[in-house]
Amino acid sequence: MARFRKKIFPKQKGSITRETLVKMGVRIALVILGSTALSYLHLMSILETQTIQQLDKYIVERGQRESNIFTLAEDNHAILKQEIKRRLEEWEDYDPQLEFDQKFVPFKDGVIRNQPEGFDRSRQAGVYIGKTVELTPEIRRRVLTFYDLVTSSGMAWQSRFQNTYINTPENIGIMYWPEVPWAENTTSDLYIPNENSFWMTDSQHNPTHQTVCTGVYYDQIARNWMISCGTPVDIAGKQVATIGHDIVLNELLERTLQDRLPGTYNLIFRSDGRLIAHPDKMDEIKKNQGKLDIFQSEDPHLIRIFQLVKNLKLGKVVVENTQDKEYLALAKLETPDWYFVTVFPKSILAEVALNNARFVLILGGVSLLIEIIILLSVLRHQVSEPLGQLMVATEQISTGDFNIHLDTTRPDELGQLATSFNTMVAEVQAREVRLKQAQIELQKTDKLKDEFLGNTSHELRTPLNGIIGIAESLIDGTTGQLSSATMANLRMIASSGRRLANLVNDILDFSKLKHKTLELQLKSVGLREVVEVVINLIQPLINQKKLQINNRILLTLPAVMADENRLQQIFYNLIGNAIKFTDSGKIEILAQVISHAGLQQIQITVSDTGIGIPEDKLESIFESFEQADGSTARIYGGTGLGLAITQQLIELQGGKIWVESILNEGSKFHFTLPISWDSEISYSNVSVFSLRDNIPATLVLSSDLPVYSEPSFTRVEELVVEEMLSTVRPEKSQKYKILVVDDEPVNRQVLVNHLSLYQYEITEAASGQEALNLLNQGWKPDLMLLDVMMPRMTGYEVTRKVRERWQPNELPIVLLTAKNQVSDLVIGLQAGANDYVTKPITKDELIARIKTHCTQAATFLENTRLYLELQASEAREREKALQLEQSLQDLKTMQLQMVQSEKMASIGQLVAGVAHEINNPISFVLGNLSYAETAIHDLIQLIILYQNNHPETVPEIVRQIEKIDLSYLIEDLPKLMGSLKMGTERIRQISISLRTFSRGDTDQKVEFNLHEGIDSTLMILKHRLKGNSQRPEITIIKDYGDLLPINCYPGPLNQVFLNLLANAIDVLDDVTEKISYQNHQSRPPKISIRTELSQDEQWAIIRIKDNGMGMKEDVKQKIFEHLFTTKPVGKGTGIGLSISRQIVVEKHGGKLSCFSSYGEGSEFIIEIPTI
Repeated sequence: MARFRKKIFPKQKGSITRETLVKMGVRIALVILGSTALSYLHLMSILETQTIQQLDKYIVERGQRESNIFTLAEDNHAILKQEIKRRLEEWEDYDPQLEFDQKFVPFKDGVIRNQPEGFDRSRQAGVYIGKTVELTPEIRRRVLTFYDLVTSSGMAWQSRFQNTYINTPENIGIMYWPEVPWAENTTSDLYIPNENSFWMTDSQHNPTHQTVCTGVYYDQIARNWMISCGTPVDIAGKQVATIGHDIVLNELLERTLQDRLPGTYNLIFRSDGRLIAHPDKMDEIKKNQGKLDIFQSEDPHLIRIFQLVKNLKLGKVVVENTQDKEYLALAKLETPDWYFVTVFPKSILAEVALNNARFVLILGGVSLLIEIIILLSVLRHQVSEPLGQLMVATEQISTGDFNIHLDTTRPDELGQLATSFNTMVAEVQAREVRLKQAQIELQKTDKLKDEFLGNTSHELRTPLNGIIGIAESLIDGTTGQLSSATMANLRMIASSGRRLANLVNDILDFSKLKHKTLELQLKSVGLREVVEVVINLIQPLINQKKLQINNRILLTLPAVMADENRLQQIFYNLIGNAIKFTDSGKIEILAQVISHAGLQQIQITVSDTGIGIPEDKLESIFESFEQADGSTARIYGGTGLGLAITQQLIELQGGKIWVESILNEGSKFHFTLPISWDSEISYSNVSVFSLRDNIPATLVLSSDLPVYSEPSFTRVEELVVEEMLSTVRPEKSQKYKILVVDDEPVNRQVLVNHLSLYQYEITEAASGQEALNLLNQGWKPDLMLLDVMMPRMTGYEVTRKVRERWQPNELPIVLLTAKNQVSDLVIGLQAGANDYVTKPITKDELIARIKTHCTQAATFLENTRLYLELQASEAREREKALQLEQSLQDLKTMQLQMVQSEKMASIGQLVAGVAHEINNPISFVLGNLSYAETAIHDLIQLIILYQNNHPETVPEIVRQIEKIDLSYLIEDLPKLMGSLKMGTERIRQISISLRTFSRGDTDQKVEFNLHEGIDSTLMILKHRLKGNSQRPEITIIKDYGDLLPINCYPGPLNQVFLNLLANAIDVLDDVTEKISYQNHQSRPPKISIRTELSQDEQWAIIRIKDNGMGMKEDVKQKIFEHLFTTKPVGKGTGIGLSISRQIVVEKHGGKLSCFSSYGEGSEFIIEIPTI
């Protein structure tokens, strides 16, 4: 049918409508493409001219914008420089020593810095005067002048500049930088004239005395990219100072990288080639501390940009980079000596021009489409529709639908074609009916043949089983010792029966292959292992021949994707043939990886040194029932099916087979198989030759082992099975009970003969119902041998009935069947059978299977008992493990508590010692200050009395009075003594608080004033209560009730106060990260502390409340749990509140509770018993 349709209706290669439309479309499309190209070129020229003009204007404005900050710095320096000169001229003959000494004092490292008392960085400039500076009147005048100007100017310019500073060549630095305590932290080894920000302004490096700037650097203190700009101050031709600003470049760099024209990018570099900003190299610039040189970057594109910019003629701001197809627009930032460059790729212009050309092209395309649609409408109606109807009719006929009739009324060629088509359809329909009828008859015949083969197989196997079984049992001595001649005849009977069984198997395999009903189980298989198994099995065939079989397959060879059983069958046939046709010499099995058409496979070679094959027979050697010549079958035996089956098995698994041979020298059989890329190789549970289809069995040894080769082997089965089962024969002393169920007496007798040799207790049943009756009477065998094909009740039905009562591991069932079809075996296993043996039965295989299943059943019962004992043991061990885990957790908790207690005790001892050491000298100083205050008061009164009575005195005394400013001293000394007394008293109070907080009397309870403990804790935490730039000062509201001293442990209780108050401060500090400073002003942070007695006066109650964010319910539930914390790693251990609760509850018998609502703060309540 397919050839007929292809001949009459060849595949359509062209279309009248399509060819016409294509030709018209091509002509119109060429016109559209030409106009589009011209439009693109014209627009590109216009865009280039406009872009250059716009870039020129843009870069000039951008350069002015980016230079503003540097211009502002230069203007600031000029103003400050002029003011410095004016003030120094006014103070030319003045020595402000007194004012200098009041504001600046020497420190222990020899450096002179700001007077710490009253110094505020937000309102005053920091001063650093090196330890080697000689303080002359001129130096003091300069320092005070610079200090005043930097303070006032720095505050005014703070919004635009990071800081303002003035440095001098004498190693003096004055800087207003409110965020950084630079003067306090700067060490005494700093020498300012060696700093880059100073020496870049001296005459040697800045002969023009203009404002100059450093390179870009990353300031670790400010954590920003910065540049320092400085201007020298010269008086009388000598540099006396450098005025400078540190300028933060973050905004400038961000504008450079982000604020750009669409599709372009900006970069900045210095005239010496140092790269300042580049969108792709900011990480590299930071890594090199702002000193990345363009030539060292090895970026050819960047180097070309630098060279073009440096070589650009004066007054020109736009240059074309022809090599990289881009425009460069540049602006010079004079003060820092920078170049600001905008890179404008030409691809932007090309895209705009292309979009315009695309519009022209689309417009032309739409026009073309309209024209084609009009033409298509005409062609479709006149040509396409009639032809389409004919094509649909053809497709319907190809699917077998002949119910169609074309319209033949048209008078033209298409009408005549329709008439011919209708005639052809009628003829094809009649032929199709005849073919279907013939196919049905063939299918019926094929089904009858399959049934005949199956039934023949079954009918042949049953008598063969009896013949072979009886003969073998007689050989084994069932009826006693026989003569040697009788034994020889019995062996010939058994061997002939097995040859007939093998022939039946070959015919059945050939039938399956022919009808493609053979099923394969493909998996990863190792070649060397399979060959080893086959060689071991086939050793008995060598007999007296002087043959050497070599397995030369490497272990490193990849696995193949194949059916393991069928692969054994292939090797068995090929190696068996080699042994049969080789009397002496060697047989080798080789394998290698080959590649063909990009596909890798394994090629296996089986070579021998035998008789060889004539060249004219090489082509037909793989045909069915074919041998080299008729004498081969007579001399060596065989049916001629072995190689035919081998070839089809290899081809089914994706390979091919061929042969090379030289007559009288030997043969080489080559075949290929696909490589398996799986990481694991699958093998049978026991490496025994198995040819079953899809049946999982632990041990598969069958008496119907086919001879898959040309010869018919005489005692192969007996020798192979006897060798492989020598280690698995059952002990004769074992007394297993076997139930034999078969409707054929001969078959039962065969089984009884075989089993009686091993002293099994045998019970016979002639039907399935009889077997079930025995079981229902309470008798249970160790194993059942069950025939499948029995009248009234099959073996499958018996198996299902048995499985309703016993599981496979409790009562094994081995099916006995003359059928070896896959479907029959699968049904048996699905019904609940443990195993199967096909007829004719091999005695050793049968005995091995019986022993295996009986042993497995006994092992199953023992394993069940051991499993139950193991489960109970595991339960006990798990309980012990849980107890050990809980004990370990308790030990960890106890260890943490002990460490914390020891730590607090050590801190308490240290604080107590420090407080004691401070208290003695402070008490001494405080005691002497009272006497000193009285003495100074008397001395001042005496001086005033002297001045009143002796207004005129000697000039020397007058000069000294002026020098020390006696009137100022008389006025300031009482204030100074008051400050000293107040400060000393504060130190004494801190010392008392430390001693109160660190009381170490924890062994027993003592009377203790809780208010003193709270006050001492607040004194220790006072530095954390102060305000800062992030939040205002935390207000402490104390509402103390009338509490008498109570018996408690003061040290641990103070620790509780410290934990709760410190946590409250942490909470208020965390709020600063979530709300602004202004919101803090509207809701100032505060901590309320309230104490009171309970109504029954049995409890002292302390309430500590904050107005922070509070806690959510899930956090509040876990707040006192051990190691629970909401703080980041490194800021909290999670044991503070846990230990506090233990101190209050366990140590004092009190209560510690928490009340909190999210967004409304938290309150902790401590209740301590007063008795």
